[in-house]
Amino acid sequence: MDQTVHLRTKPEPRQAGVWPWLVILCSVAFVVYSNLHRLERVDKIQINDIRIKVIGQETIGLKSLQDFLQARTGAASLSRWNETSDQFIRGMESSASTPEHSFRIAVIAGEIRGNDEAIARLDTLSKSGIPSELADDIAALRKIYADGPEALDSEARERLIRQHDFFGRVALTHGLDPNREPRKSVEQSATRMLILVGLVAVVLLLFMVLSIGLLVIGIVLLRKGKIQAAYVSNPSSSSAFLEVFALYLTLFIVFGLMERKLGVVNLNWNWLSLLIMPVTILWAQRRGVDFQEFRRAVGWHCGRGWLREIAAGIGGYAAGWVFVALGLFITAILVKLTGASPGHPFTQILSGDGWHVLALYGIACVFAPVLEETMFRGALFHHMRRRRRWLISAAVVASVFATIHPQGWVALPPLGMIAMVLAALREWRGSIIAPMAAHALNNFIALTVALLLLR
Repeated sequence: MDQTVHLRTKPEPRQAGVWPWLVILCSVAFVVYSNLHRLERVDKIQINDIRIKVIGQETIGLKSLQDFLQARTGAASLSRWNETSDQFIRGMESSASTPEHSFRIAVIAGEIRGNDEAIARLDTLSKSGIPSELADDIAALRKIYADGPEALDSEARERLIRQHDFFGRVALTHGLDPNREPRKSVEQSATRMLILVGLVAVVLLLFMVLSIGLLVIGIVLLRKGKIQAAYVSNPSSSSAFLEVFALYLTLFIVFGLMERKLGVVNLNWNWLSLLIMPVTILWAQRRGVDFQEFRRAVGWHCGRGWLREIAAGIGGYAAGWVFVALGLFITAILVKLTGASPGHPFTQILSGDGWHVLALYGIACVFAPVLEETMFRGALFHHMRRRRRWLISAAVVASVFATIHPQGWVALPPLGMIAMVLAALREWRGSIIAPMAAHALNNFIALTVALLLLR
């Protein structure tokens, strides 16, 4: 049974919604401008750091596996190793944007192609005008290739690890016995990364198969009339919910600016942003919408039961993941064609103890789904649906949702697809619980993969 009720607000002229749209557009423009400048300053280099490190770990892991198999099966094992290693090097080179990146690629080249290849790369790098610290690192690496890692003093060894992390440890164990420490630990960590990347790929492939199956079942049930929309629009409602969304967006930006100004680094301070919701409720009441009407309009009800709504959200997200995967594929093409890099502030704060990781999951899987679904698929979607069909309403909400996220313009396709799936769940279930559950699952998967591969 449908749980949505019509609001009892009076009709108003169309121009009443002009100023909230102006506020929303200005807020979105401000967020886009801020994100672009942040991406230019930090994220491109950082994302490239991550790419090069992951590919470097995969390369060393695959080389370790190749050596292991070769020792047992003969020289013919993994005959395509040279071709594969060339692909890895090209992948690292395509992501290189700083002299430090070129240095790290030289370290990996020295492992898979030999000292001469690494020295040739260092010669080229030395002629390009580099910082003095990097010149010291190049000198240290040359000494390793000439006399072995033991020839370096403790200061040079510490600097390599401090500046280049995994690549420093690889360099400091160059030529050492892979069956003894410290080389053994380096290769084991690289092999673990290779296995993790492979497992993630397999799990995502299986999830895609499940998604296609659920999507086909959903389409069949829809055509048979067994899936029907529980959401009912209210053409007579006012622009109160558009104003609520405009107020939310403005206050959320203000919270973010205050945190930046005060230098807040603890993630738990983000929970204070939930205070925006009672403010928006008070604004809606000022506009003639009482709390019960607000609750029903944004989907704050249990629909056909909490557990059933949560299950619908999870199943609906799984069925819609086909479209999310399509968005990711488009983003991959855009990255390859333009060289642009998606990014996210969370990539800067993945490291930490167990409590920090728990805080990350709390923000990603509770805070964001509750606040964003209430405002996007709740308030804004409800306003759009009063006079527009689902497709237009969902597309408008998805555009705003995707645009204000900090991943950059190349991430718009998957973000937009996620938002369309969430809007479909809102239309289907009426309750906001299903979109919240789907949003939480999406963020859980993304954060878990990031923690496994990028920490």
